[in-house]
Amino acid sequence: MIKISVDLGPVQKRLAEIHKKLKNTRPLMREIADILWDSTMENFQQGGRPKWVPSAAALKRKGQTLIAKGRLMRSVHKAYGNNYAMAGTNEVYAAIHQFGGFIRRRQVAATSDFRKFDGRPTKLNSYAVGEIVARPYFKLQPDELKDIENTAAKYLGDKK
Repeated sequence: MIKISVDLGPVQKRLAEIHKKLKNTRPLMREIADILWDSTMENFQQGGRPKWVPSAAALKRKGQTLIAKGRLMRSVHKAYGNNYAMAGTNEVYAAIHQFGGFIRRRQVAATSDFRKFDGRPTKLNSYAVGEIVARPYFKLQPDELKDIENTAAKYLGDKK
């Protein structure tokens, strides 16, 4: 009978090192959150990657899409923890710009006269504003995905 022995000591040592680093991933997640936030800001600055279709409102005022006032861009924040990294916003209208869709708004009265008409209160109806084309500002580019991969490999000690 042939018996072959292999010393797995170095492999086990390396696995223990990786296991230890995976117990606290906050430093890694902080770096990934930075990459996500930087990518989002770059998307706003360049008007999309690829370029966004300008909105009707932007064309009217000859401004840049989404950053004429910069409210949405300024609302983007980053967060991270032991098991997550993110860039996000809490603006109500953020999703319609990211994914596109059909917007409806309530009609606004020209005056604040809400007297009853024919015994019933005046009603404000909805009307369609139109379709909003998606302008994905949370969109990683291939080189940014590679940056995340390299950052994780470096954190784990694989030095890419």
